[in-house]
Amino acid sequence: MAQHFDAVVIGTGQGGRRTAVVERAAFGGTCVNVGCTPTKAYVASARAAHVVRHAARLGVLVSGAVNVDLSAVKARKDKIKIIGQSRDGVEQWLRGTENVTVFNGHARFTEPHTLSISGADGTVLHELSAGEIFLNTGTRAVVPPLEGIERIRYYTNSSLLELTELPSRLVIVGGSYIALEFAQVFRRFGSEVTVLVRGDRVLTREDADLAESVQKVLAREGVEFRFGVQPSRVGPHPHRENEVCIGFEQNVPALEASHLLFATGRALSLLVQYAMHIHPTISELIPTLLDGLKPLK
Repeated sequence: MAQHFDAVVIGTGQGGRRTAVVERAAFGGTCVNVGCTPTKAYVASARAAHVVRHAARLGVLVSGAVNVDLSAVKARKDKIKIIGQSRDGVEQWLRGTENVTVFNGHARFTEPHTLSISGADGTVLHELSAGEIFLNTGTRAVVPPLEGIERIRYYTNSSLLELTELPSRLVIVGGSYIALEFAQVFRRFGSEVTVLVRGDRVLTREDADLAESVQKVLAREGVEFRFGVQPSRVGPHPHRENEVCIGFEQNVPALEASHLLFATGRALSLLVQYAMHIHPTISELIPTLLDGLKPLK
């Protein structure tokens, strides 16, 4: 017999309601784990390196090169205070809230208003039912389907934060907020950084004068921008393991990178699984599923 609730929320990102909450991985969603919180930790470390390198302008002399220990930056982000503390705080708050029941596991629909919750090995741990089910599963990075993409190691905003060694040459595809934030951070860490922009400017949702000012600031710090280019194919470097060659349709020379970051937008990470014996085709699934199913905005 399924446990019945007024509502079920799948995912623990921003949003929520007095109900049953299901989380299969880390509490807190994108912002706490791979978005706002960890990137601002990296921004702080990058700013510290930048200030030290330019301290002589203020009469402070620092002898020797300024180097960044990326493994230490990551450790601070992960465990010491930042992500770990935020994630634990979200979980403790949820578990301590009156009339909220938290379930750990992967939620799958078995009927329009019924879910099974399974563990990592696929074993069903719980069955839940509710009149309303809210999908709060957030977003994930979009990776363009370039020719050769399956043959290379590439990075998104999430996986780049797991590096423990500094990229020697980071190429970033994209010209919006995420791309520019990582460009400045890793340039200040000491990487060579090139940003590939499809159009003729960065930050197309912002005023042109603001976008130009941001681009000039990053360019002064050593970030290289290439406008009007779009990769059409990628492949492994013929001589250097794990490095990448990037090709273009235009009459543009191929570009080499030790690390390739795609910052080309995000899409809903909604993956609804239905028992095939109930709804054998997706066309039959959608009308039934939408009855009583609500996305959180």
